[in-house]
This record gives sequence, structure tokens and C-alpha cells, in this order.
Amino acid sequence: DIIHEVIILKFLSSRKVNVVKFYGLAYDHDDSKLFLILEPLEKNLDEVTINNFDNVSKNNGKLPNLEYKKIFYQLLEIVKNLHSFGIIHSYIKPQNLMIKNDQIKIIDFGLSEFIGISPPKALIRNYNSTPFFKAPDDEDIYNNRKSFASDIYSIGATMISLITRQYNKILLEDGLIYFYGNPVPLNDYLKIKLSSDGLDLLIMCLNSDTHKRISAKDAVKNLYFSDIKSVGLA
Repeated sequence: DIIHEVIILKFLSSRKVNVVKFYGLAYDHDDSKLFLILEPLEKNLDEVTINNFDNVSKNNGKLPNLEYKKIFYQLLEIVKNLHSFGIIHSYIKPQNLMIKNDQIKIIDFGLSEFIGISPPKALIRNYNSTPFFKAPDDEDIYNNRKSFASDIYSIGATMISLITRQYNKILLEDGLIYFYGNPVPLNDYLKIKLSSDGLDLLIMCLNSDTHKRISAKDAVKNLYFSDIKSVGLA
């Protein structure tokens, strides 16, 4: 719903949050279509990492460990701000994370919802998202529910895709992270890229219980990020 997206983008345009800037609308009379006019952005994180999996000249899409930490923090900071305005994004994935001047900006608010400044895990229905990054919060067949916590799960799944440079559904069992259909845990590889503290935070983002899943507000305060905040890299 383009009008729904416009309302959210206009609301955010006067707020300090790293999302794509909205400039207006354009109407194509020939095709009878309405278009959003948005700021030009360089590239998305899918292009930088996953699409370069087989590109040796681009280091096979691998980033320095510090870059993963910065991306993780920036994502949580953006989502913390969105949630403070009562907005669930619902569509966090590498293709919707653009880069401009070394900063992440989120685009595509077509599935976003105003939930209001209510309890941080308040529920709304009709949870639609990309399967690889969709939280398991819709497994209640009576509610098909999503909440602010759903965005946090999507951030965790997105970080795993960026680091492994693969798309696959995530499974968390007894603190071990797997790709569906693969019995080999990803923990050891993720720990190399994120450190033990970063892996612990990632697992907190993937908790299947929405009431135990860490909030963005708490996640940005995690000690894992203390070094980049102390030197102004966050």
C-alpha cells in the first residue's frame, strides 16, 4: 500500500532516524502508476556481501569483523528509534539496507505498521515478511502475530546472512544456530566474526519467545558494542 508507506515516511522525515528520505510523489499518466521520490542511495548490503560470494576480487563478500559489529549496532539503533515512534518495520533484510557515507539506511516501509507507544511487545496480526528473515512469531495459527520483537529476530537473521553470505531459514535449538536442513551448527564460525559477546547477543535476538527476546533499546547498550562507541565508530 503506497499511501500507507507515504504516511510513515512523511512522519519519519522530520525525525532523527537513518531511513531513506522521502521527497514526494510522481504520477505516470501513461501507466496510471504512482511513484515515490526518494533520495538516491549507493548500494545495498546484499550487493556488498552475498552477491559477491564467488567474487575473489571482492574478497568473496567477506567484511572485516569490525564492519559486522558496526552494521549490527547501526541496525539496532535504527530499529530502536523506529520502535520508540511506535513503528514496526517488518521487512528487514539485506536488500532493504542501503549504504550511504558508510552509514546504513533502511528502505521499503510497505509492510510497516504504526503500533503506537504501547507495551514494547504489543501484538498485531497479519505478519508478512521474507521467509528467510521472518521471525517464528506467526506460528500461533490463531493470531499470526508480530510485534516489535519480530524486527529484532529479523536483524539477527540478517546478520547471519551477511556473515555467511547465504540465504537460508534459521533454526535456534539449545543455544545452537543452524540453517534448516543442515545439522552443522554455525556458532563457531559466527563466533570468529562476532566474538563470544557478539554471538551471545545474536542468540538473544533469535530467542523464539518474544517476551524473552532482547529489545533494541537493551541491545544497543550491550557490552559487545562498548569499543566502537568509545571511539566514535558506532
